[in-house]
Amino acid sequence: MLVVDDDPEVRSLLGRVLTKSSWSTTEASSGADAMATLGRQEFDVVLLDVKLPDASGLDILRWARESDVDTEFVILTGNADVETAVALKEVMTRRDGMPHIVGDSPEIVDVVSMIARVAASDSPVLINGESGTGKELVARSVHLKSRRASRPFVSVNCGALPDTLLETELFGHKRGAFSGAVNSRVGLFEAADGGTLFLDEIGEMSPAMQVRLLRVLDSGEVRRVGEERAFNVDARIVAATNKDLNREATEGRFRWDLFYRVATIVIPVPALRRRRDDIPLLVQHFSAPGARGGQPLRFSADAMERLQRYEWPGNIRELRNLIERLQILHDGDEVQANALPAELTVVKRTAAEPAQTPLVSLQEMERQYVERVLQSTAWNKAQAARVLEVDIKTLNKKIRDFNIVRPA
Repeated sequence: MLVVDDDPEVRSLLGRVLTKSSWSTTEASSGADAMATLGRQEFDVVLLDVKLPDASGLDILRWARESDVDTEFVILTGNADVETAVALKEVMTRRDGMPHIVGDSPEIVDVVSMIARVAASDSPVLINGESGTGKELVARSVHLKSRRASRPFVSVNCGALPDTLLETELFGHKRGAFSGAVNSRVGLFEAADGGTLFLDEIGEMSPAMQVRLLRVLDSGEVRRVGEERAFNVDARIVAATNKDLNREATEGRFRWDLFYRVATIVIPVPALRRRRDDIPLLVQHFSAPGARGGQPLRFSADAMERLQRYEWPGNIRELRNLIERLQILHDGDEVQANALPAELTVVKRTAAEPAQTPLVSLQEMERQYVERVLQSTAWNKAQAARVLEVDIKTLNKKIRDFNIVRPA
């Protein structure tokens, strides 16, 4: 049994009690220690404290589930609350193992290829895509394929918190730093030390917070609110946004210097309507046995055609929610087209259909693709050249020959 608690007296007490009951015990005093130990040794049970100095017990539990660590967990906490209980239930009932990016379309194959290539570095990554396309899944995949996989993956939604709360969430605070700060608090940068910090919806961050974040990224030092002492942190930054940060910077809503700092590598995640051939695989993935007492959900050919013709404004999140709803409410062995929501049963011709897609020359197709790659990499020519598998000289020649102009 592995006992994970930052209090040495608690570890000692549990060790003595368990030893008397014929358990062989190993102790870990931090999240990093626990993950390193679990990575090299098998255990029957882990006693895990929720509150640890360098990570949340939830982060360790997520890491264990995603890394297919085969053991049972018993959670210890002295501060039970509904939010923690709900989060624990969500993590402990999710058994998908390693984050799995489903699909074999060229668009998603490019994403998987980019993940494999960038995981080996420590450079900041910006994941760009519409809401619901799976940006956090991509971020977790980058982390779990990197050398930092045994360290915490910590995430925060930058658009969900006001500046004062986001500041203390990211950087922590000293006891007494402000009214209500009865205890010191470790910030997410500290919690992610050695691992990855995922800044979701970074485009929603205010100008003032952008300045503070830039200072930390440039110096590698964090200062808790209310403290004068700064200390070094080693957290890889992976950010995500559903906005065009190039345009946001051009129009003065996002700092250019921060944009260049977080967009060293850009991974564009395609909308579901751009990868319609993946929809049958995604449906199969989400229709696995579950709410229907072990019976997977099946779709008729007509129903599947309707799913593939729909525009999916909510992307994969919308598809997953539809499948979950059908698993609970649908009667019968097979879903027919008339059982789908009204917006899916109305057949519409879309711009993606061949009859409405203008035919162009191969040269024009190449021009459009080169321009799209340049836009998706925010005109980072080195990165665009890698995606196109050409050298910089060849890329510059194509830009001249195709008369591609960078947006102002």
